[in-house]
Amino acid sequence: MAFKISIVKDQEIVWDSYYVGKITCYPFETRDYKPYAQVILCYLPGRGFALRMWAFETHPVCEVRHPAKELLTDSVLAFRIQFDPAHSEEVLYAAFNRDGVVYANFTPDEVKPFEGEDLQGVYWGVQLIIPEDQIEKHVPRRSFAPGDRLRGNFYKLCLGSRPHQGSWVQLRQPTANLFDSNEFDDLILIDY
Repeated sequence: MAFKISIVKDQEIVWDSYYVGKITCYPFETRDYKPYAQVILCYLPGRGFALRMWAFETHPVCEVRHPAKELLTDSVLAFRIQFDPAHSEEVLYAAFNRDGVVYANFTPDEVKPFEGEDLQGVYWGVQLIIPEDQIEKHVPRRSFAPGDRLRGNFYKLCLGSRPHQGSWVQLRQPTANLFDSNEFDDLILIDY
């Protein structure tokens, strides 16, 4: 099922009003540790894409303080997105820990870590903007419109002391690489 990206025009972001993707697929996890995580992505014309990801995890591993590939040994939320899959296989990616330390191949804007608790439990997360000018550095394209199709996947993982690898997309092959673009699914822009 395609992920829906709401287009937010001339208004404040109301996170509770948009499609929520659920990160529940843990194909390599043999233990019971499979933190439930969620993601919202919306498009802000002229600014970029606003992303909010959060995980229900009471004691996430959070030791890395500077952006580096070693961040993946922490408990992180991550994404990989092709913004123009019809014309380019280029992928923008980012991973971030509870403190908002980001490892990415672009420069995100307005990175804001947050924590809280609701009826589902204790959670941590990050919201940020993927600026349009950063997207254009990787994938020159026109502006985005309703019906446009991006491709991508969202992840909850830790390659360190509490290992787990979860994703929004269910793997098509049981031995597939979780991060391979062949394991992406559609992300469709909608105008409602």
